[in-house]
Amino acid sequence: MAAGLRSLRRDRQRCRLSVTSAIDAAGRQLLVHLEEYASAQSAPVGPASHGHADTDSINRFRFTIPSPLLDSFQEYFFLCITSVVKSAHRPVEAFLACFGYNEDDTFKMPSEAISHLAAWQYLLRCTALFEAVRLHKSGKAPSILR
Repeated sequence: MAAGLRSLRRDRQRCRLSVTSAIDAAGRQLLVHLEEYASAQSAPVGPASHGHADTDSINRFRFTIPSPLLDSFQEYFFLCITSVVKSAHRPVEAFLACFGYNEDDTFKMPSEAISHLAAWQYLLRCTALFEAVRLHKSGKAPSILR
């Protein structure tokens, strides 16, 4: 995903990932939301609290992701795994193919890639479920629980 977002800002002379116009638009929207989130996080916070040290250390690690950022991340990732681009591959398939390639012109053995592929399977299932819930909440799809 990071490689896809980086390539959106590259000029035509540099290597760019091939993406559809929908993925490009979703990626640019995600970049806007990421920049807004980053600037909000770097804004100064009020005076330091004089509470208990353990509470302060716990509170430092709590954060919330604004809904627009989460939605734009979901849309970008969902399009990356479901859209077919000009090269007839999905961006995630291209990433997985590159991950499996070794420098000596061979590919990783299945046993070397099992945990990586299992993690991707989990991410893809979570993404599909999140997308179904998001579509239902927006009224674009009937309930997923029927």
